[in-house]
Amino acid sequence: MTTAFPMLFARCVIALLGVVSLLWLSACEAKPREMPFSQPITLDAPYSSRDVIWAVVPLTNESGTSLPDELAITDALVNTIREVDGLSALPTNRVINAMRAMQMPGVYSPSDARKLAQTLGADAILVGSITAWNPYHPPQLGMTVALFARTDKMRMSELSRLDPLVLRQAMTDAGISVDEFRDMPVALVAGHYDAANHAVLSDVRRYATGRHDPRTSLGWEYYTKSMARYTEFVCFRVVADLLQQEGQRVAPAEANIR
Repeated sequence: MTTAFPMLFARCVIALLGVVSLLWLSACEAKPREMPFSQPITLDAPYSSRDVIWAVVPLTNESGTSLPDELAITDALVNTIREVDGLSALPTNRVINAMRAMQMPGVYSPSDARKLAQTLGADAILVGSITAWNPYHPPQLGMTVALFARTDKMRMSELSRLDPLVLRQAMTDAGISVDEFRDMPVALVAGHYDAANHAVLSDVRRYATGRHDPRTSLGWEYYTKSMARYTEFVCFRVVADLLQQEGQRVAPAEANIR
């Protein structure tokens, strides 16, 4: 009996240690794993100069509702431009102050855009409007923007993309001058971004990669549950489409320069 007791005690200790080990392993497995963050999608300006300055005229509201905050959406667009490698954007307040000093209630023509850009010292100016706005799930935001170039940093390929014969005929037969041609927007984007659209949601998911914590309950849908966050996504899409058009426009001249 004296021999059996130590053996029984040892078995109990071993069993207890086994239970403790199992509990410790379960606790380790229950602990959330650290998930690596992916790099977010970024934008790069297609220009050879890396100090191009854009200005954004405060967006006008053509959505049919008075609820959108035009200045807040304009600021979101400015912040997106500032994140582009090779681009900078003037503060919205500076643009507003310049328009007030010029007694310019709005930009209604390419001539107005060029004068304002010259006053601000900007290489290009962005003029646009809010065409749709719905903050309720699924959110919707529509924007139309036109980019007008002012300096050679932006004009480097305006004429190179045209056939010389067509250009000569336009200036002589139709009476279109080079200055008038420069008044045309170099890029134009008109989009309606509806989060009910699966293609738009796919773009939202790509945009959210690297910009949200994947361990949270909302995940990438964080950018569809808040109108402010959804506005950031739409501004990114708009600027990305502008730069894509600019890349196609600039490419021929850049090839000639090299």
